[in-house]
This record gives sequence, C-alpha cells and structure tokens, in this order.
Amino acid sequence: MCYSEYYLVTLNNGRKREYFDRFCAYGIDCEYRGLAEICVSVSQLDPTVRATFTAQIAKYGYSEKNLLHSRFCCCSTDLCNDFGVDDARGEFNLSVIAGLSIGSICSIHWLVVMLINLLSIF
Repeated sequence: MCYSEYYLVTLNNGRKREYFDRFCAYGIDCEYRGLAEICVSVSQLDPTVRATFTAQIAKYGYSEKNLLHSRFCCCSTDLCNDFGVDDARGEFNLSVIAGLSIGSICSIHWLVVMLINLLSIF
C-alpha cells in the first residue's frame, strides 16, 4: 500500500508552506491505524500516529497550531499516488495564496519513527 500525507502550515512571517510525502506501508499497519483506503485529517489520526506526526513537525519548529490543512491517506489506488499540488489547492480551495512554497520532509526518517511506534505497541 501507499501512505501519503499532505499538510499546509503557516510560518511565523505569515508565509505558508505545503509539505507532501509518500512511502510504502504494510496494509495491516494501515488497517490497524484506521487508515485503510481512506483519507483523514490530523485530528482524525490514531493517537499514536498523531503524536508521532506532532513530534516530527516539532523538529521543524511547527505545532498543530500552525496547521491550516492536512490529509493523511493509506491506499492501494491512485487516491494516494496522484495527489499533487493542483489537487491540494483544489481540495482545500487554495487557488490564491501569497507566499506559498512547497517543502519536503525526509520520508525515511518519518517512516522509521512510525514503524518504531507501531512495533512498540506489540
């Protein structure tokens, strides 16, 4: 399965930054975390995954208060793979945002942290 995440944050200077990330995940992990074949916002994430995500963005100086929009998906279809800048702007009505830039987070680190958290509960 493919795990994808998108979120938009506001920076201290008022600018906004979008983050996109995708990586492979085990279907059973997606199901266990309530993400199988659906997309959710940060407030709908499993508490463990939400805590991991919050800790991850804190490394970049963000908190959940900085989040304007978020989308987390686990799927075996193009729902995850085809979601890009134009899709995000359409879904969240972001057609005109001054100072918008696109960022990226190292997916390997986030994947390792997420897997460690998953394994720690077994």
